[in-house]
Amino acid sequence: MNYHLAILAQGWTELILEGKKTIESLFSKVRCAPFGKIHAGDVVYLKERAGWVKGMFRVAKVETFENLTRSTACDIFNQYCNEIFVDFHLSSRSAYSLEYRLPKKWLEAKHATLIHIRNPVTFETPFPVPKRDARAWVVLKHPLHKCEMCKERYLLEVYEDPDSKLIHGSEDYCRSCYARECVSPDEELALAMADS
Repeated sequence: MNYHLAILAQGWTELILEGKKTIESLFSKVRCAPFGKIHAGDVVYLKERAGWVKGMFRVAKVETFENLTRSTACDIFNQYCNEIFVDFHLSSRSAYSLEYRLPKKWLEAKHATLIHIRNPVTFETPFPVPKRDARAWVVLKHPLHKCEMCKERYLLEVYEDPDSKLIHGSEDYCRSCYARECVSPDEELALAMADS
């Protein structure tokens, strides 16, 4: 299982966490994350631009497309527009009119990734993650969370309950604070791996 950080425009995070938006899509001119880097079962954290991490979801299924044409982009839009754009209704369903309703980025893209969303979870307490570059998607080596004591990031296990719902929570402290607390061997190993 891999972890990802998706940086979304304002409003999209809430639609995902409310279960209204069921597919997250990324279109690009070149092969870049998450294309080829994300798989069913992975966990995606949701961060708003210039905002905090508000929740996460499990990936149900991934569809990828290469060598996109305008026609292919129109087909994807026609098939998935309601799941991607949430109740987006078209006055005309012809391919000609679709081409002029598509986002410009879709028409210029050569690669696309459709990520089907499962089990969205809203965090009771959102937390910040420092990020200074312009990437809209980051593949993470470890899960994220915040330390209640020093408010820094630290490693955290993400697991499923018997009903296959995502659970995300811990009272443990980050590496800066953990010397004051007992940590399990698994947590100690994860903290050591973060240093390498």
